[in-house]
Amino acid sequence: MKIKFSKYHGLGNDFIIINKLDGLDYSRLAKEICNRNTGIGADGLIVVIDDPLTMLYYNQDGSSGSMCGNGLRCFGKYVVDNKIIKSNSFLVNTLAGEYNVEINTEIVKSKFPYSLDSKIMKIDTNLPKFLNELVLNTEVNAIYTGTDHLVVFIEDVNSINEEYAKALHNHKLFTKKINVNFVKVKNRSELEIKTYERGVGFTLACGTGAVASFIISRLYNYVDSKIEVNYVVGKLVIEEINGEVYASGPAEKVAEGIFYYKYN
Repeated sequence: MKIKFSKYHGLGNDFIIINKLDGLDYSRLAKEICNRNTGIGADGLIVVIDDPLTMLYYNQDGSSGSMCGNGLRCFGKYVVDNKIIKSNSFLVNTLAGEYNVEINTEIVKSKFPYSLDSKIMKIDTNLPKFLNELVLNTEVNAIYTGTDHLVVFIEDVNSINEEYAKALHNHKLFTKKINVNFVKVKNRSELEIKTYERGVGFTLACGTGAVASFIISRLYNYVDSKIEVNYVVGKLVIEEINGEVYASGPAEKVAEGIFYYKYN
């Protein structure tokens, strides 16, 4: 089976994007097409549904994701590039709800609702909010920004090894597993973040994780209302305007072609 695809990245977080195809097991396709040795290679698969405009997201391991911040920007750029949407400002449906997207050349801006409700994240606790709690002798903060995140403040994000990140990610308190962000507050306008993502592992960037880290940092008054998060291949700008949180960053097309899929 021949599947037409495009590949985009947002700050190095890369995605294969396809239009909806009936009868496909997208979970299985994600594992095949995202494999960096035998497929195209990506952190995730994005499926575009045009009516109503909807983004489906699958992690590299085939698991379904409710939302992906960098993926949302790439989705927005893709639907404009392919004239699926003719406006530069539009709403996108996801499993996490509806998101507003605005595009200005290569910069894509999205508004992010969020919640601190432990029940939404299905954390095994009676606490209404899971803030400044000890897990594996580490103070952690949980927040939902379209998907579930832990925010852990640390002096050196590069001191964290994969084994420890995975232990937090898989802790029994987090019944759905959880993304983990290790955050260094460099100053009041800049964060350094290293994210261990559900279904992927450490990634070059994570949009929802950066938003989560900003909101928790604001909660503790560590940062001002507008910050930058610098990654290896670019920066994300996050700001709070009238109580709403927005993230702006690049989305870039890097390839397109045909994937020869052996399953149907």
